[in-house]
Amino acid sequence: MSLFLLSGCMVPVKPRQAASDLPSSVPMPDLSAPADVCHSLYTCAVKLRARIAAHVTPGQYQQGLVARVNFKLNDKAEVTGVRLLQSSGEKAFDQAAVRAVKQSFPMEDLLQLDKQTYQHFTNLNVIVKPE
Repeated sequence: MSLFLLSGCMVPVKPRQAASDLPSSVPMPDLSAPADVCHSLYTCAVKLRARIAAHVTPGQYQQGLVARVNFKLNDKAEVTGVRLLQSSGEKAFDQAAVRAVKQSFPMEDLLQLDKQTYQHFTNLNVIVKPE
């Protein structure tokens, strides 16, 4: 299964925009840190992606399906709401995508982030594909 974070974790970059032109509030990823450590917007997004993907069995669904899911988190990194934004057309896969999100929380690692960075994770949209 592959998962792409659509909103909440990414700051849009205009075409040909240099990294130095990004707002100063956007932390650049520390690629030297261990991958399992959630200490920045980037590393937490990567870890979140892996957590959700781990809850769907790969190869169980046909290729080409796409489900869009929205979820909200409270101040304890617990899911307060999950909804399917766009169906894949296969009910079982849609249910698996929603269930994968629910099973991935609470994610206490997010609580290590400063309040401003944590806010990026409180309302997220994800695309889930069975790959």
